[in-house]
Amino acid sequence: MRHLSQSSPLSKQTGFTLIEVLIALSIFAVISVMSYQALNTLIFTEQQSRNALTTLTEVQRAIMMWERDLRQVAPRAITNDFNATEPSMRTGEGFLLELTTNNYYDWSGKRGHTLQRIRYRFNEGKLLREVWVYPDYTRNTEPQTLILLDNLINSSIEVIEANANQSETNAENTGILANSNAVSLIIEHRQLGIITRTIVPYPL
Repeated sequence: MRHLSQSSPLSKQTGFTLIEVLIALSIFAVISVMSYQALNTLIFTEQQSRNALTTLTEVQRAIMMWERDLRQVAPRAITNDFNATEPSMRTGEGFLLELTTNNYYDWSGKRGHTLQRIRYRFNEGKLLREVWVYPDYTRNTEPQTLILLDNLINSSIEVIEANANQSETNAENTGILANSNAVSLIIEHRQLGIITRTIVPYPL
């Protein structure tokens, strides 16, 4: 008797052809490149946002400190090394603004006010805040220096004059405040552009 062999469908081995494998690998490579580019763009954007936020926070902190000093200005002239009187607030060559402030303090439960001499200066792209603990400092006294901002193109001060009819005594004690009602700090930042903050000091 003749036996006929029947082939089972499970016995047939099926698979991908070489062309199908190459096409699948090509599609996977394209998707991987696109995913990497999207992820790289996302990381770069996040880093740029963080840098911008950090820069903006530094500018806001500097402006807040500037405003606080102007609000606390005191009508107290100082005496320099040559026994000459300098007004409580003045501009000059080599610095933006110098002023005497009446700062409030709270140290270990002790509260009060103390006079300080503060100078704002622009040097090599940096806005500096220099502090002398005693207003009547000498030229040999080194101040406490704080870098408020860097990466600046320029920084300047503009005094807005309001009234020139002041007594000579008042002008000698207060300097530029005798004839002004506002002082503007102008900052030219490399990233943020030009920023201007105008402060009206407390009446003396």
